[in-house]
Amino acid sequence: MLIAVGRKPGAANRRAAGRDRSRAASCILWPMSRLIKIVLFIVVLAVAWTYGAPYLRQLGGGGSHQGADAGSGPGADCVRAAGYARDVFGDGMASLGPPGQADLGFRSDLERAIADARSACRCRQSSCTKAEKALQVLANLSDQLGDPAKVAEVAMNSANRLEQVDDLLDGASAAAQRGD
Repeated sequence: MLIAVGRKPGAANRRAAGRDRSRAASCILWPMSRLIKIVLFIVVLAVAWTYGAPYLRQLGGGGSHQGADAGSGPGADCVRAAGYARDVFGDGMASLGPPGQADLGFRSDLERAIADARSACRCRQSSCTKAEKALQVLANLSDQLGDPAKVAEVAMNSANRLEQVDDLLDGASAAAQRGD
């Protein structure tokens, strides 16, 4: 009978059993590490949505029309007032944050700014007509913000609608500079 020197009997069986246990542990830990990565990814997305999205909306909001050089006269006053209403809407949308945490306190400020702009836009010049069209778009958005079911839709489409308002106000500003 030969006895292996330096090895205990059954050591090979214990090593094989240890390898099986480590394989089983790695099979259990692999999904756990993947789950941790997924959870961390979701947390990073939530933080980016909460803090990054409003900041980017504010940056991408375009230039302010409030101080636009529209010249002087009733058409220019109308364009400046409509630009202020546009800025109130843009700032309010930038402060909304993630869905479910919408603070629509800016809506009353927006409606007041629209009413002030409409009273300044009672002239018959083309600049007033174009600014009134921009105010109509803002008023429609304000009405939609009154319906809780449509807040998310307004938030998603606000960039496109603000671009439309900006184009109308740019045309109104150009018309006011020409004296139209």
